[in-house]
Parts: sequence; structure tokens; C-alpha cells
Amino acid sequence: MIRYKSKLLLSFLFMIMLTTVVISSALAGTTISGDSIVYPGGSYTYTITVTETASSIMGTVESSRALGVQTDTWSMDSSSGMNESLTASATITVTVPNSAEIGSKGKITVSGQGSSYDQETGKVTKFNISGSQEITVAAPPTPAAWESAIKNIKKAAEGSSIAVEMNADNKDERHMPVEVLKVIKERNITLTVDFSDFKCIMKGNEVGDVLNDFDYVDLGYTMLPAERANDMIVFTPNNTDSFSYAVTYVLKPNLPLPEDTMFVYRHYSESGRIEYIDNAETDDEGNVLVYVYTPGQYIVSAKIIEEAVGNMDMTALAETSAKPMPTPVPTFTSAPQPSATPIPKNNKTSNLSVWLLVILAVLVVLMAGAIGLMKRNQNINAAKKDSGEI
Repeated sequence: MIRYKSKLLLSFLFMIMLTTVVISSALAGTTISGDSIVYPGGSYTYTITVTETASSIMGTVESSRALGVQTDTWSMDSSSGMNESLTASATITVTVPNSAEIGSKGKITVSGQGSSYDQETGKVTKFNISGSQEITVAAPPTPAAWESAIKNIKKAAEGSSIAVEMNADNKDERHMPVEVLKVIKERNITLTVDFSDFKCIMKGNEVGDVLNDFDYVDLGYTMLPAERANDMIVFTPNNTDSFSYAVTYVLKPNLPLPEDTMFVYRHYSESGRIEYIDNAETDDEGNVLVYVYTPGQYIVSAKIIEEAVGNMDMTALAETSAKPMPTPVPTFTSAPQPSATPIPKNNKTSNLSVWLLVILAVLVVLMAGAIGLMKRNQNINAAKKDSGEI
């Protein structure tokens, strides 16, 4: 009985040890949490967790390929220098480019090294830590709001205008499917997308070649702080790729509308250059209309920005249009006298005249010869008569 109880106790202790080993094995290692399916233009966060029994662990996590390159480090040491259950974590956020090819792959890779201390021998053993997760770029599903809008656009008459309402706070509605560009171009539709706080107006005849490198266009924008007292609006369209279309942003100004002209500038952040683009227009509701056809930072100013490129030509044009030009006095000059137009000679008529003259001359010669011959015969007959021959 005692032996049986001892065996039972040993079996129970063995099961506890086995369970502990299994749990430790399950907890030890590398985990990567995050979406395995991503969409072009989206931002995604990945958190990695490394759990090992060791005296220290350290390493990196890196994104690559279709996800671009983002890197972070992780590490953890035991306080005693002895082996303990250590857990280290790190987080990276990646943004999938709008031009990412559907079906392309990205990867999250964890790599590092750990140190294990053997108390019996006093030796430290190094071991490698690794893990990875493959990410697939997929075509995003068309939001229900845009599906309905596309149906209405296709029903609209060619050359007409149509307005749709979207929610700018909803990323799926702010992202306009590229199919919309193709439809308004094909049917020459003027589309107004009303986001309540702002509007985007696009014309079908201002849509260029729509490439299949992206699935949607981010119509949102980022408002930036003003750098000058007269800066009414400073913003950057969220779409940072090359435009295949033109869009008019209808925005609310930060300052009251001036009585004079408002000027639109484009700021090149890398070089610091500011370039005059155009004059801004307004609508009946006091909004400012900014025509955008390429990515970048745009400034709407109530006054001329002195350091901007293109102001000289713009000022000269404004002065020219402001000052009335004197009406020029016409000067008259005598009209040139017309000269007779020579009549071209008809070669065929000239040749015919020559031939007629030749024929007439020949006829005259023949007639003269005939007359002379007749007179000679008459003289011969008269002489014979006188001599009595006749």
C-alpha cells in the first residue's frame, strides 16, 4: 500500500513536472501580433513578444519588402544574472504605399540572441532567437457608400454633375476607389464629394491616364499651422503620389476673406522654395477654392509673399490690368496701286497661228504660180495664131 502510494505520488510529481515543461515550452519563443492581410495606403501596427528562460535577451524587429523598412530594438536582463523567465517586446508601425502591387508580400522579421547561465558549471551559453510572419497586400473591399455612389454616377447623363456625401472621419469613405476616376472620365462627369467640413470637386475631362498601380485615392488633407500673419490656409493633400487628376479643394479659411485678391502658393519643403501658382476663388458660402493637380504643401495668403518666386510677373500683370491702357490712334497709309496682271500666253493658239500663216503663204505661192502659168499659155497661143499655125 505504501509502495502504491509512493508510486502514485511519483506519478503525480512527474505529471506536474511534465506540465510545467509543456507550459514553459509554450510560453518560450517569439510571437508576432498584427494583420496578415493589408491594403495599399493603410497603416498597420505589429507587436512582437520574445519570451525565453535566460539571463539576458536582446535583438531587433524589422519590416521589409512591400511594407517598407521600419526597425525597433528589444532587450531584457535578469536582475540577478541568473536564468529567469524573461519577456521583451517591441512595436513597429508600417504604412503600405498606395502603389503597392496587389498580391505582393511583406515580412516582419525578429532576430536576436540570448545568454543562458549554467549554475553548476558557471558557463554562459549563447543561443539565437528568430521569428517571422509573412504579410500579403490585398485589394481593399469597396465601402458600401462608394458602391452606391458608383452606381449613381453610372446612371447620370454624360456631361452632367453629381454630388455625393461622405464622412471624412471614416477612412474607407475618405479613400475614393480609383474606379470612380475611370467612370467620371469615361462619362465626362463633374463629381463633388461633400465631406461636410470640406469638399472635393473633380471633372472628368481633367482626369488623365488612370494607372492600375493603386486602388484608391485619399481625398483627405492635413491642415498645417500658419507661418505668416496673412496665411489664410496652409494644407497638404493626403495623397502624396503623382496625381492623374485635378481636384479643387473647397476649404474654410482661418481668417476673414479679404476684399482684394487671395494668392495661392506651393511650398517645396525640401528646398524651402515658395512659388506663386494662381489666384484663389471663393464661393457664396465664404469658402476658398484651391485648384490642386500635384502633391505638396499649399498656402493661401491674403497678401503677396515677398520671398516667393513668380511675384514679379504677377505684380506686373496686376499693375497692367489695374491701369487703363490708352486707345491707340490708327495711322493711315496710301494703298498701293494695283498693277495689271499679265495674261498668260496660250502656246496652242500661237502654234496654230504660225501654221495658218504657213499654209496661207503656200496657197499664195501656188496661186501666183497658177496665174503665171495661165498667162504663159495665153501668150503661146497668141503667137501661134499670128504665125498662122492655128
